[in-house]
Amino acid sequence: MGIPIWRIAVKLRENRYDLLILRAAAENGCEASLIKAVVWRESKFDAAVRGKDGEIGLMQVMPVVANEWAAARGEKGFDSNRLLDPQTNLRVGAWYLSRALQDWARAADPIPLALAQYNAGHSNVLKWVDPPSMVDGGYFVGRIQFPSTQSYVRDILKQYRLYRNRGEF
Repeated sequence: MGIPIWRIAVKLRENRYDLLILRAAAENGCEASLIKAVVWRESKFDAAVRGKDGEIGLMQVMPVVANEWAAARGEKGFDSNRLLDPQTNLRVGAWYLSRALQDWARAADPIPLALAQYNAGHSNVLKWVDPPSMVDGGYFVGRIQFPSTQSYVRDILKQYRLYRNRGEF
């Protein structure tokens, strides 16, 4: 009895962007397994997906974020349709995630705070963070007041640990 076909299909879908994820991770100083977990939660590896609030692609990047990325690189007139390109989307999303990680670098565990920021914005994280949150990421997750963001952070942390434990990167 071999591996079920559905399991092979899932593995192929989840791994098809690994090289691009590795490049985006290296370019932005992020862990590839964390980026992959965000992609898993945001789009289930569907590069053409669009969110109800205007999010685009694998990492569900907002056009305003892409414009910030382009401006930081000296690019003018960024076309948000470029976010449908997996390589561009991963580069922009990883850049944005990296910035969030830098914002919370003083925390003992910056990842939960950065993920909350990626999902709900910096101003909301500022409402939820307090001194114990800077020491204990699990405590911070419990302080998130948006159930959808709390679930988002928990889901990604679980998937991130799974990818790391499987040694995917």
